[in-house]
Amino acid sequence: MIEVDGFIHNDTTWTDVDTVYVTNTVIVDSTAQLTIQPGTVILFGDGAGLWVWGQLYAEGEETDSIMFTSVIEAYGGTPSAGSWTGLQFYLNSSGVLRYCHFRYAINCVQTFAAPVEIYDCLTENFSDRGFYIDGGTDKQTPTILERCVARQDDVDLIGSGTGIYVYEYSDIIISGCHVYNCQVGTDINSSGPTAPRFNVVDCDIRDNLLYGIYVHTCG
Repeated sequence: MIEVDGFIHNDTTWTDVDTVYVTNTVIVDSTAQLTIQPGTVILFGDGAGLWVWGQLYAEGEETDSIMFTSVIEAYGGTPSAGSWTGLQFYLNSSGVLRYCHFRYAINCVQTFAAPVEIYDCLTENFSDRGFYIDGGTDKQTPTILERCVARQDDVDLIGSGTGIYVYEYSDIIISGCHVYNCQVGTDINSSGPTAPRFNVVDCDIRDNLLYGIYVHTCG
């Protein structure tokens, strides 16, 4: 196991040779690219996260996914939802996620004004949201969310959280996704005149406590 924290200033690759333990939040600098290879396991300490200002390419394979979860789970324990903050893409960052598995975060994957492509990823047992797409106030290249799953499968979490949350000037394509056992399946929201633009195609959104798809704006 290798322990990491702080800034990544240069291009870096995490491999499946060693489990990566994020003891405190890791920040990918705007000039750097982090590549995560198939089969890599990333464990997060309490309150830690992965923040991307540069580029992140985490591309697993169907039979060899990339795992993001709490360090507690690695030692046989059951973490609380929200044990770690999640993976966050910030303004002008970019990346591709493929066959990644996220467990027990606050918001498993969050993007802010960042065009990110997300394929075949699973988020589960989160405290707030599985996927949180915030477009900010400027038009961005569309975020792609394709063949992904957001669910609660811990008995204590069923009926809680939001599977997919889309906010502000987001331009998003949601295709072939499955969302279930949350409080709200998909929440499309805006606080101002920059309402999201979205396209939901061939999705299975069911068994959510309050709403399957909830569309609302305040501006």
